[in-house]
Amino acid sequence: MEDISTKKTNGYYHVRVYIGGSSRFFKTNNERAFIGVQIQQLLAARSVLEDPLYAKSLAHHIDLLAFSISEEGIQLLAYCIDITSLQHFINILLQRLGQYRSEYQLYRNQPESSVIIRKLVGEHEALALSATIHLLHKDWEYDRYSSIGFYLHDRRGDWMKLWRLTKLYENNTATYRDFIQHSLRQSLTPAKIIITSVS
Repeated sequence: MEDISTKKTNGYYHVRVYIGGSSRFFKTNNERAFIGVQIQQLLAARSVLEDPLYAKSLAHHIDLLAFSISEEGIQLLAYCIDITSLQHFINILLQRLGQYRSEYQLYRNQPESSVIIRKLVGEHEALALSATIHLLHKDWEYDRYSSIGFYLHDRRGDWMKLWRLTKLYENNTATYRDFIQHSLRQSLTPAKIIITSVS
């Protein structure tokens, strides 16, 4: 895993897990579903009575804000109180994925994963990145391997904690949909070419 030279501070982070080159990260949808379940299990909240070590749980350290589990890899948007918690979370995910692949003999030689963790400037960059992550999917509004359902279709789960972003648009579904569609139009707009005549 690639380390980053960021101080151990709280903040918004973008995580990308992939394989170098043009290789697909996931061969099957079962692998993608497995990762989705692992994310849910690792970040599900537990009450103090149920878990006396709650303060040490990943759910207490990481707020998952958006995710994409595509054939190309995993992308996560999260707020965390310490980057080492986020690194630990990714390590567990990849370890479990490796065990799953070994058990079902999906690969002769498992490819080595590349991981990039980038700290974001703040909540507004995080909101913009949420749109980018959701638009990685062709059927961006309904893809089950994306967190878009939490934003647009009232999908629920205690492992997703969106309030840090939803407060920016008053938790209005129509506003977020407009935001996504505006981002989509911008990504489809060809770059302007300025031609200067030379005399």
